[in-house]
Amino acid sequence: MEDRLFAFGPFILDVESRRLFRDGQIIPLAPKAFDTLLVLVENRGRLMEKSELLRLIWPDTFVEEINLTVHVSALRKAIGESRDEQQYIETIPKRGYRFIAPVSKSTSESNGDAESNGSAQGDAFEAGNEAAASLPPASVSSAISSRWKSVTWSLGIGAGLVIAVGALIYFLIAGRETPASAGRSIAVLPFKMLGADDEQYLSVGLADAVITKLSNLDQITVRPTFAVLKYEDLARDPLEAGRELGVDTLLSGVVQKSGSSIRVTVQLVRINDGASLWADKFEENFNDIFEVQDAISQRVARSLIPQISGREREALARNSTQNSEAYQHYLRGVYCVNKGTPESYRKGIEYFERALSLDPDFAAAQAWIADTYTTMGFSGLMPPEEAMPSARAALTKALQIDGSNADALTAEAFIRMHYDHDWEGADRGFARALESSPNSLAARRWRAWGLLLMDRAEESRAEMKRAYEIDPATPSSNLTWGLYLTYTRQYDQSIEHHRNLIEMEPQLAMARFQLAITYSLTGLHEEAIAEHQRALKISGARIDFLAYAYAAAGKKTEARAIFARLNERAKQHYVSPYTLARIHAALGEKDPAFEMLERALRERDQKIFWLKIDPTFDALRRDARFADIMRKMNLPA
Repeated sequence: MEDRLFAFGPFILDVESRRLFRDGQIIPLAPKAFDTLLVLVENRGRLMEKSELLRLIWPDTFVEEINLTVHVSALRKAIGESRDEQQYIETIPKRGYRFIAPVSKSTSESNGDAESNGSAQGDAFEAGNEAAASLPPASVSSAISSRWKSVTWSLGIGAGLVIAVGALIYFLIAGRETPASAGRSIAVLPFKMLGADDEQYLSVGLADAVITKLSNLDQITVRPTFAVLKYEDLARDPLEAGRELGVDTLLSGVVQKSGSSIRVTVQLVRINDGASLWADKFEENFNDIFEVQDAISQRVARSLIPQISGREREALARNSTQNSEAYQHYLRGVYCVNKGTPESYRKGIEYFERALSLDPDFAAAQAWIADTYTTMGFSGLMPPEEAMPSARAALTKALQIDGSNADALTAEAFIRMHYDHDWEGADRGFARALESSPNSLAARRWRAWGLLLMDRAEESRAEMKRAYEIDPATPSSNLTWGLYLTYTRQYDQSIEHHRNLIEMEPQLAMARFQLAITYSLTGLHEEAIAEHQRALKISGARIDFLAYAYAAAGKKTEARAIFARLNERAKQHYVSPYTLARIHAALGEKDPAFEMLERALRERDQKIFWLKIDPTFDALRRDARFADIMRKMNLPA
């Protein structure tokens, strides 16, 4: 079947790639928004009744009419059309819609000479740009690493840090070559492991090592490890994975270990046409695994970058240890921590400590220990007053060994920000980490939020924009973009965004929780309660959110009943005083709310980080006690 292209105005609708282009640049659309546009374009000139559209777009599924309205609204924003100036989509009141613009249709074969001249500028992220509110990536995965760098997406309303903005360029080229240097974004998939199950750690470990090396390069964008973890056990076409990840190039490989020997076969492919840029095979003694990693990283860099700087060459050649046995323990630790369970965190720390017993100067192992303790403290698996001293001790050693280690610098800055409330010191630390590793997603995300809390909005926006370019295709991108919209009081856009996200990932409970909170903030209390209840059927972890919804709706009896359950839970498990303060505030109980916030401050509850911008506390902002807490946190009120 030939690829179909529909052209109307400055737009091209590519059916095969399921993408909409304007003047060569991608206009991001949610999957159902794309389906809506395609149905309208295919039936151009004809009135499409709402019932018929619902049947065609959601076959065999009952959905409410509001879903269609939401997607048509998203389409209007994407193509720059208002309801009053209907150049493309005509609304027929109470009946449906009609596509009214002239459309020409062709195939990719007849457009073989039409090359896009666009570039990935990512201009969607600008203040007041409503189109950016509905930019979920083309694919959302439910798999995510729980390493502290990515743990933020699973921690609730106050935890995600990336803004979903901009888009990557896609070339509409049929049978035409582009230079390798045109592809400046890359994903490294977990290598396929052949052999014994106890060697599976090499799958993620080697990919993470290459990703870490490539992340030191200024001129390319590298997807972080947690963004590719979902592909570890899946028999997936690499080109399909590359399209889902939104990259220009993709590195995949196969590893086989036999005794003391290791064989690694790798291939770098260009996503837009499937061309192989290079492939190679490495057979070495396992003791020389470092040479294999170096060779792969350097070959990728040469393929994608015209000229590598001296700093970049040095970073590509740098290895944190030369002890192969210590390195094997380290890779096992990385593999365990990326599983993201309490037990795997502890097991990972054990492996890192074994690595350090063999090489005390192994800075990366120290940094991962710090990362893991920080994750456990931030997620409530350990009390912060226990986790942070352990993390600090590992960081001190890591930075004494290697003062440029980006992971250690980022972790240290994170602790300064969340535990010490040393905002300027944290910002300097994140900046230093980014000098060492420009692709450090954690450093960019956290620095962006720190800048926002310090009222440096423009700098924050720039960091958030770059963070999205590094990771546009994981649940954290969607969840935290929605969180950003809510925290910046863009409630209508937030609701629309979360509805689109839920349509793509109905089982993503946190999307429902965040949508429900935004409903409460806009006075849609019954909708909020219903959405919380749907979320709790998926994940019962956040009953405090439902208590907040009841309190905001004036249903104090129901709210207090859940509050009592939370107090019972607190006898066995840690319950954040910040979350209790939110419920008190919604109940209009200011004194208990401030008591809980003061307690959160004393206990170093890291959720209090969000207080300045969290709209669920807006009722407290004019109280002098709120300004006092801001002062204690070293923040402007």
